[in-house]
Amino acid sequence: MTKHAVLASLLTLLLAAPAAAEFPKNWYVEGVRDMLAGQIVSTALQADGALVLAETFKTLSPRLSSTGVMDALPLKDGSFLVAASQPGQILHVRDSQADPKVLLSLEKGFVTALAQARDGQIYAASAPDVQIFVASKAGESFKPLLKTPEAYVWDLLSTADGKTYFVTGNGGALYELSGDKAELRFKAQESNLRTLYHDAKWGLIVGGGSQGTVYKYLGPNKVEAVLGAPFDEITAITGDGKGNLYIAANRTQPRQNEAKSAVYYVNAKGQSEALFPLDGETAYSLALDAEGTLLIGTGNAGRLYAISSPTAVEKRTLSLVARSDSSQISGLLAHQNQVLILGSNPGRVEAYGRGYRKEGVYESDVLSTGIASSWGTLLVNSVTPPGTRIVAWSRSGNTEKPDNTWSDWSAAYNNPREVQITSPRGRYLQLKFELQSNNPRQTPQVHSFEVNFLRDNLSPAIQQVYFLQRGVYFTPHTVGQMDGPRSTELTSQALDKLRRPRSSDEVYKELLAAKTPPRMRMIQQYRPGMLTLAWDADDPNQDALRFDVAYRPYGESKWKQLAQDLSQPVHSFDSTSLMDGTYHFRVYAKDELSNPGNGYTVYRDSELISIDNTPPVLHNLSARVEGSQVEVRFEAEDGASPLAYAEYALNGHNADLIAPVDGIVDSRKERFVLRFAKPAPGSHDIVVRVADRQGNSVTGKARVEVK
Repeated sequence: MTKHAVLASLLTLLLAAPAAAEFPKNWYVEGVRDMLAGQIVSTALQADGALVLAETFKTLSPRLSSTGVMDALPLKDGSFLVAASQPGQILHVRDSQADPKVLLSLEKGFVTALAQARDGQIYAASAPDVQIFVASKAGESFKPLLKTPEAYVWDLLSTADGKTYFVTGNGGALYELSGDKAELRFKAQESNLRTLYHDAKWGLIVGGGSQGTVYKYLGPNKVEAVLGAPFDEITAITGDGKGNLYIAANRTQPRQNEAKSAVYYVNAKGQSEALFPLDGETAYSLALDAEGTLLIGTGNAGRLYAISSPTAVEKRTLSLVARSDSSQISGLLAHQNQVLILGSNPGRVEAYGRGYRKEGVYESDVLSTGIASSWGTLLVNSVTPPGTRIVAWSRSGNTEKPDNTWSDWSAAYNNPREVQITSPRGRYLQLKFELQSNNPRQTPQVHSFEVNFLRDNLSPAIQQVYFLQRGVYFTPHTVGQMDGPRSTELTSQALDKLRRPRSSDEVYKELLAAKTPPRMRMIQQYRPGMLTLAWDADDPNQDALRFDVAYRPYGESKWKQLAQDLSQPVHSFDSTSLMDGTYHFRVYAKDELSNPGNGYTVYRDSELISIDNTPPVLHNLSARVEGSQVEVRFEAEDGASPLAYAEYALNGHNADLIAPVDGIVDSRKERFVLRFAKPAPGSHDIVVRVADRQGNSVTGKARVEVK
């Protein structure tokens, strides 16, 4: 909303019939940031921001009775074990259709982790009643092995050298299994240790659960920090075996403008960088596929992101490749040239495949026009290879969130390039796109879309009209104009804005600027008799406003013009050009420039103001010697304003104030009697000065002879 600075009072009246509309505007959506503002229901985003079909997930398990999948362990025969929660179970899944076999069922709690040692034994951990279970081989039921004093076991890991480790919560400890016993190897100065990773380059890596620290285990009670992330919890760690680590970190309660989670890259030299901050999602899981692409599983939107060439800054790209039907992708496991997707809410296990889905849906962010609007053209920049198509719909309403007061989705816009939006007028609009393909190797692409609309023109408003201090006035600066070449900081946001096509709104603003005098620097000055009228005005359409000023003496009916077509919310004038008296001033605001032929004119009146440029009058000024004192008497009177003060100076020395006979200067007429000690013999001049509240003053002189 355009703000025309200062302040004001009284009633605004409309002088024109309701205006039709302002200049057209458009809403342009392009790029990853814009697209992610909408709902990626079942589509994906390429690195360049193009909306495409999501890649397929192959179902490996039936829908599980447990709502959460905490971990999974692929077995040599192609089956796999699932560590589940609600209820807590270990399930043996052999087929995507057959019900899994229950190998362990907990009365309470959940199974947090699975690991298979080099000797073939399989270990499992539970929480919060912490136990380690063991099965001697795949497919056998699990039996209790040991209990730990901590409340949680968050992760289990068996390394290539035959050792098995686990980390705990409510104590932040790292243990090594030794037969049916657990030997403490390290106790952290944080309440939880969260995750484990091991490779030949780094050895054993431990992720903290409450301070965002990643540790390298050097031996009993010896660690060093690999990363100190400004997050709480390390949720996942993976690596390529060549020294490159990838770490997911999460904040439990992010503050305003803080990322919810982030993915870090640590190279073989220990140098780290943040790869990908996530504002509203939690990065739960990480994995590298066979091509070295880093996959990131998140919640609570179940999104799967991919960072290609994650170690090469010049090649690195980010894309949203798929969305799970589960709310959280709680785990990712690279296994035999495929990546297993562990989903929670509902619980499921899938494989990340190659090829596009047959269809996918995207719902745009809600466009808020702020004012009731008519809809124009939908422009879609898209690519539709053979066998693919794009369908779009629109709906509109007058509430911020779509509800049952909104219109139904419109009739379909098939393969839209340039179509008229048919939804009813409203303040809000939303689009829905469905991408379709009958070829798993082809996907349609939506690179950008644009909605054109025309808002109703609303009346400008003047909130207040008032005067600045008397004598203050403004003149244009003569050295230069405020508008002109400007320096620009080349931030990514600034460049992103400049790469977009110019909107119709920007074109019209440039047109108006060519018809408008440039803004000028103003110089504040002071001169008796000058008055400055100021006002607050704004326009809900952000229209360029012009102002007229008129005045009339109190008691008269005819307004007289004082100024026309002002672009600034201020007008200075010489009040000595007006007769002394009481006046109303009126300010008119017009939006005609932005709405040719359909503009509004509104006005607001000032409070009464008294104009008085005539000084007070002195009467009967006299001075005489009375004994040891000098007595000065006079009266002062002003025709329009109350008196402000009186002062005197003896022989040109510093002036002193004089109190009136009644003790307070508050009337247009006052009587003064001044007495002071008799000065040395000789002739003495007494100068009296009286001023009114408008700054007008008069001086008089009396002489006294002291013998």
